[in-house]
Parts: sequence; C-alpha cells; structure tokens
Amino acid sequence: MLIATAQLEDIQGDIEASLCIINQMMERADRERVNILCLPECFLQGYTLDESETKNRALDLSSQQFYAMLDDLSSYNTALILGLIEKEEKGFYNTAVVIHRGKLLGKYRKVHLFEKNFQPGDSYPVFTVNGLTFGINICYDARFSEGAVALAKQGAQVVFYPLNNKLPTEKAITYRHKHIPNLVARAKEANCWVVSSDVVVHEKEYMGYGCTAIVNPMGSIVERVEELAEGMRICAV
Repeated sequence: MLIATAQLEDIQGDIEASLCIINQMMERADRERVNILCLPECFLQGYTLDESETKNRALDLSSQQFYAMLDDLSSYNTALILGLIEKEEKGFYNTAVVIHRGKLLGKYRKVHLFEKNFQPGDSYPVFTVNGLTFGINICYDARFSEGAVALAKQGAQVVFYPLNNKLPTEKAITYRHKHIPNLVARAKEANCWVVSSDVVVHEKEYMGYGCTAIVNPMGSIVERVEELAEGMRICAV
C-alpha cells in the first residue's frame, strides 16, 4: 500500500487554481500507483480566519459545484484527502473529505478549534480504501492525543493530518520546530503511521515553512519535504 502527501504553495480564494494543482498532484499520484494522497488544510478555497471570506468561499457538499468537482476527479484511481471549507445550512466547518473515483466516501470535521469562523466537529470517523483503514485529524488537532488514539482504537493504521501553518512571521519562527514533535507523539501514542500535509508561504508579514512528513509508528520520520519547498513524498505502509 502506497500513501503520499504533498506540500504546496498556499492559494487563497481561487478554486479554479486549486483544482488545477489538485489534478496535477492526482495525475502524478496515479502514475506512481499511489493508493491515498493527502493535501493541506482548507486547500480547495484557502484557509482563512475571516468570517466574510469563510461565508463567500464555503462549499455545500450537496451542491452541483461539488458534484462537478467529484466528476472532474472521477478518472483517478488514487483516493484523495482534501481540505476544504464546508457549508451546511447556516454552519461552516473546517473539513477534510475523502474522495475515491469520483465518489465522496466521507468527511471529517475539525474537532479542536481556536477559530471563531468554524463550528467544531464531534466525531472521529474511520475510512477504508483498498484494505487500509485510516482516519483524519486537522492541524490544531495534532496538539491533542484523543483524536489519534480514538482512531487507532477503531482500527486505523494511518492518521492523516492536513495542516496549514501559515502564521505571522514571528509566530511562525517560534513554532517552526514544534510541529514535528506533535506528530511524533501522536504516532507513538496511537502506534500507527502519521502523515501530515502543509503549505509553504514566504510573504512580508506571514511565513509557512511547511511541515509535511511521514512518521512511522515508532516515531521515526521516514519522509519529509524540505522547508519552504513544494514537493510530494511517497511511502509504503
């Protein structure tokens, strides 16, 4: 079983541009015979803390726009974990969907929030693709052990962590070396693989070094994309 993760440039509010990158990543994953590919937190529309942007960018998973996106991704054999901003009735969620051959297999809504523009999820579902059982946590969830442990108890062999560590520059520098230890701790506690996918940003006021890595159940980093670089890493699990 091959899993892959990508570290990508942050794209804000341009679904068309994001879908172009998503298709490029999926084409490569298919060529490499990858079974599951993970992309960053809210990658489809761009992560935001702004309530107005959240409302304007949010996507209803029952909408024709979303079904058109599923159809666009239907030709790929690789399953995709994609971060997006979800709208359901009057609520907005930081969500990661699991898409396989043009079908929505399910979704995970971020449980641990510091954001005021989202509502929290309340469950830790597991998914199975080609015999591999896995779960998802999102970014800030990585600071807490309960999610990974709950997924492992349900049989998850891998926990995927879509991230978006675009931060004000001073904060980015402070937390630069704190992200990996969180992932290592979660892998050890749950005794499962941990896979993160992050963005890279290099702006005047914001930085995103990128923390895209694959960690084995013993807590060893077996693959990592270099900081401030785009790239994909693939690993057999």
